[in-house]
Amino acid sequence: MAEQLNKPRVIWLDLLRVVATCVVPLTHLCSNCWNLVDVRSADYIVMNFYAGFCRWVVPAFVMISGVFFLNPSKPCDPKKIFTKNVVRMATSFLFWSFLYALQWTLFRPRAQFETVQPFSKKFFLSELIVGEYHMWYLYMIALIYLLTPLIRVFTDNATKKQLEAFMVLSFVFAHFIPMVMEIPFLEQFTFRDVYEDLNIGFIGGYVGVYVGGQYMARYPFRKEIRKWIYLSGVLGYFITVFGNILVSFDKGKPTKALLGAELGCSVMIAYAVFTFFQHEVSKLKFKKDIVKGIKWLSARSFGVYLCHVFVMRAFQYFGIQVIHISPEHATVDMSFMPYIKIPAAIGAPLLWIVVLIGAFFVSWIVSKIPKIAKYIS
Repeated sequence: MAEQLNKPRVIWLDLLRVVATCVVPLTHLCSNCWNLVDVRSADYIVMNFYAGFCRWVVPAFVMISGVFFLNPSKPCDPKKIFTKNVVRMATSFLFWSFLYALQWTLFRPRAQFETVQPFSKKFFLSELIVGEYHMWYLYMIALIYLLTPLIRVFTDNATKKQLEAFMVLSFVFAHFIPMVMEIPFLEQFTFRDVYEDLNIGFIGGYVGVYVGGQYMARYPFRKEIRKWIYLSGVLGYFITVFGNILVSFDKGKPTKALLGAELGCSVMIAYAVFTFFQHEVSKLKFKKDIVKGIKWLSARSFGVYLCHVFVMRAFQYFGIQVIHISPEHATVDMSFMPYIKIPAAIGAPLLWIVVLIGAFFVSWIVSKIPKIAKYIS
């Protein structure tokens, strides 16, 4: 694997990035309808299955970054990381956050507000600073990039067992315990207060999976270990889906208690998916045209992540969502249209494909903007 990392291109990592990017819009399409359905309806159950399938993507993105940024055979230049990677995150955030703030301020969907509110400078600035709901990732990954020179001091000199110890500690305290705390029975206790008092700091967040990506690149799992990794991924998916459904039943309302990308179940799925691509997909021999297509899609992936909500909202303005076409939820006048109920099992994948095509098209257009394209996509 170390030899693969030093090659000009590792196609399975490109393909993993593309697949992860492609499933992101599906979870957000379902999330937009989360509170519009009954928890015991077929639509809610189906959306949990779809959303649960998508929760591994953020940890996987971080693992991919760990493969490259923590590679001990490559120099770590703090200045280059800041001027190239962190600045790109900042400029991309500002560009897209401005567009989202403008879109959200001027064209708010009725699903969120009963009436369209007048333009507000305060609201606009708040949206500009905070960003759209999926853009928290840019804050997180930029901070990890800034910490990379310090993390490299550890990862470049750590033994295999020391890396494993760090990963285990990080998984337990940053991912597993938060997952367990979502169990309704445990809410009566004060575990959350105790956990927050731990101030786990450095081993918290996504640093563990960042290191995990590099660990798997250096020390690929043996065949007998991979079986357990795959099994844990399947278990993580069942915990995500059925656990969240059961919590919803217990609370009597829709919830995303076990759908957090930072939870242990999502991280378990991410490790399994990463391992599958590393050991199985990497064996595939692609024709030159296919490789070229994968590289093109990979180059557009960041732009797709940034703009896909923009495309989704365009459909939402017309009342088009995964469970219905609803004039009542449209921003524009759709009173001439009847309400059309759509089963989520059909509506979600159909709208997902359309949004995905639109997002790749927008990302391609943005990539053609002279001089600034590399700073905003």
